[in-house]
Amino acid sequence: SNMPKMDNFGSCDPFTSVTLGKQTFSTEVKKGTYNPVWNQAFVFQLNPEAPLNCPLYVTLYDWDRLKSNEKIGQFHIPLTRLQDALRNDAGWESEVEVAAFLHEDGKPVLGNGKKACVCEYQLGVVEGKQRRLSTTELDNEILRLRRRVIELEAANKELEDEKLKMAKEFARARDYRASLRILFPQDKTKGQYWDLTLVVEKEKESEEMHVHCCILWARCEGLRDDIEEARDTKRQTMHTVDLLAEYSPGKPRVKVAGEAKDAVDDNQGKEHDWNPRTCISIPGSVQGTPMRCSCGHGTAALLAERGGLFRLSLDTTKQTSTGTNVQQSKGFMFKLRGVRPQVVRKVVEYLYGWDNPIFESDEVLEVILIAKRFHLKWLLMLIYEQGHFKAWGCSLWEAARIVDEKDLGAVWLEELCEHAEWHLALDQFKTDGAPMLSVDGMSVLLRQDALACEEIVVFEAVMEWAEQKFKRDLAAQQVREAQLKLEAERRAEMGMEGPEADAKAPKEKKVTFASVSDDFLRKVRYPFIPPEKLMGAVSKNSLFQQASVLDTETGMPLVLRAVFHQNGQRMPGWDSERLMWKPRAGSLMYNGEWEWMYGPAALTNRRWPVEDKYAAVDFCW
Repeated sequence: SNMPKMDNFGSCDPFTSVTLGKQTFSTEVKKGTYNPVWNQAFVFQLNPEAPLNCPLYVTLYDWDRLKSNEKIGQFHIPLTRLQDALRNDAGWESEVEVAAFLHEDGKPVLGNGKKACVCEYQLGVVEGKQRRLSTTELDNEILRLRRRVIELEAANKELEDEKLKMAKEFARARDYRASLRILFPQDKTKGQYWDLTLVVEKEKESEEMHVHCCILWARCEGLRDDIEEARDTKRQTMHTVDLLAEYSPGKPRVKVAGEAKDAVDDNQGKEHDWNPRTCISIPGSVQGTPMRCSCGHGTAALLAERGGLFRLSLDTTKQTSTGTNVQQSKGFMFKLRGVRPQVVRKVVEYLYGWDNPIFESDEVLEVILIAKRFHLKWLLMLIYEQGHFKAWGCSLWEAARIVDEKDLGAVWLEELCEHAEWHLALDQFKTDGAPMLSVDGMSVLLRQDALACEEIVVFEAVMEWAEQKFKRDLAAQQVREAQLKLEAERRAEMGMEGPEADAKAPKEKKVTFASVSDDFLRKVRYPFIPPEKLMGAVSKNSLFQQASVLDTETGMPLVLRAVFHQNGQRMPGWDSERLMWKPRAGSLMYNGEWEWMYGPAALTNRRWPVEDKYAAVDFCW
């Protein structure tokens, strides 16, 4: 039933061909029907001395008078099904079975009414049973089955062994996490034998966290340079990282080969069971073996002397009333400024094996600052998995661009472009993109042809970003000028230098909105902004008027040149081949010339829309 239409002036003339090995039978042709009924039986002769070794094929054709018959589809009855049928006595018949015809690519044939083309059939045994096996054949079959049982028992034992191994590994991992948690309790009590005091402060909030640089070193690769900086200060000053300051990744520190090896190879650092009350390393430091380490207990001084990472002073302890030793030395110190202690504590607790932290929406920006500064890709992924990309997409991408540009950064940039109408909208961009996007990040974003938003949205985002960056740069410059002024007054009071020296010193160039915004406003594709907004909201914007958005080659204002293009006018000598602006994925066209220049190349996939009210304009072509 449900034959497809095969003839231009008719329906279908179907017949079937039934094949088993070298034997083939065909039904009669049913003309002009979508639901033929044959009710024909075919008897296949089988060799009782040779087992059946092939399936039965049923092929559907459309009969044609003047040309070769056209194949519609085919299905087959599996060999195992035929063998099961042959085990029955003569006269046996199966129930009516249904099979769908398939194309050669495996897809079902769809016929009249877009329904699957199917065939109903029955199997039967005319005479005799399948050949009985001889005694030798039965013995061989029994032997084969016994071998198969042995194989299955062996495979089952391997599965049980693997299951037991995984259970042991899980128990070790559980012990590992429990041991780490002892070192950094969630109730804010002090753990044992810390060697790094992490001071976290923001405005009036401040907290000291006693951590272990070996754990931070192992789990946060991006933190290693700062740990070394904190160590190298030798407690003379406190190493401070301001997370609110603009950050650009620098070159990694050059590490002296052999320092750590000399310390580890010392005889005092022999392998032993890890004990959180005495060890100054993390479990698993012996070739990754859980609950074993080689810290050597008393080798902290040796490690410090040879340039190792751990400066733990175990000799500065006192005994409490309960008889336990409590560490008094703070080791060395490291200050984080610009984020709340509660946010940093959540991140550190995760490093010490506590459950995944849940970050609230007002904490996400601070978490991004931490992940960006210390290259914590796993922390960015954690924020993304908690569904914060919609509210903080630009900030997350900016951090990913620094942490993992080729992988994570590329994926999130694609998602950012796909939903640019939301992420670059002014209300959203004010809190997300404008405060966080760097100069390089904004440049990369403006180069994207895949931005799925109108160009006026891009323009408004650029203006908001430039305005916020101008205010930040101006405030920073004023702070520097005030500091220089105080320094000059101090030198004058001490009689070190006079005002003549200050007059000769090079003056810092004054920050202006134009110096901040010009390069980025040139990347806006003005011909795709609505003409009334181009001549109104854009040209009459007071901040935009402070910028000098000129064509670098001709010196013509880019807005004016965009108006010429929208009117279909070319600039002789400037626009000899292709026009200078290319539409983005979300661009609207405002003139037929743009359709003519860019439409043909995209006709097979898409066509940029022309806004309705401009559709009736007499296009230049």
